[in-house]
Order: sequence, then C-alpha cells, then structure tokens
Amino acid sequence: MHYALTYERLLCLLSEIGLAPDALEPWPTWKIFKRFLREPVEGASSDALVQIGLYGDREGRRIHLYFVRQFSDELAHDVPERDEQFAHLICELIFRAESAPITQLEIWSQDCASLASFVDRVEGDPTFQALMNARPAASEIYWEEC
Repeated sequence: MHYALTYERLLCLLSEIGLAPDALEPWPTWKIFKRFLREPVEGASSDALVQIGLYGDREGRRIHLYFVRQFSDELAHDVPERDEQFAHLICELIFRAESAPITQLEIWSQDCASLASFVDRVEGDPTFQALMNARPAASEIYWEEC
C-alpha cells in the first residue's frame, strides 16, 4: 500500500470492528493499530510512536494518548542527519486527568530491536495499561504534514 493511502486503510480497519474516529475504544484501537503497523508501505519509510502526556486544551488539563505512524524519506532513513519525516498519521485518545496516574511516555519503534519489542515496551508501561481500561472523553484520527 502506498503511504498516501494509509489514512483510509486505518479508517477501514477500525470501521470493520465498528469503531469511528470520534468514538475510539482504547484496547480495540490499539489492537488494530498494531495490525496496521505490520502492513508494509511503499514510497516512504515508516516508524511508530506511542506517546502519553498531560496537556492543557480548551477542556482543561487532560491525558492525551497518541498512536502515531510516522513517514519519512525512504532513501535517507538510515542516515540520521538526512532522515526527514514528512507526515504523521495519528490516533489520539483523550482522557480526563483523573483517569490514570500519569507518567509521561514516549516510545519509538526505531529505538527497539523489533516491532514485537516495541509493542512489549508499550504494553508493559503502567500508565498505558491504566489507559487501556479507561474511557476516553474524546478521540480523533488525523493526518499531519511535517
């Protein structure tokens, strides 16, 4: 699949299990996102990021959980000073601040030996585990050009 089609592909995978971008459930969304990360892309290199933080927004301070697939120049991917990311596909789940004891988290797939070890690090995090059992206040999926 060409990287430009990944947004539609992720929406399709989520729709198959009855999830809409504005009504994501944490654990089913994560399971689909893991499956989605295993699908190869053409025209770009692809990495993944899971990030958790407590941020202010128009509703106050809330916990934001991001599942990100990052796209970068496939020819420069292995040369850090030339590795230019150009787009992110983001699943964002937003929780009330009291949903979990918050620890900031940022785990990149490229910092792990394999996709499996990336998943293990993410799923082993206590804040991530707590959020998997919480109910999001909001969610969305979006494409972001860098």
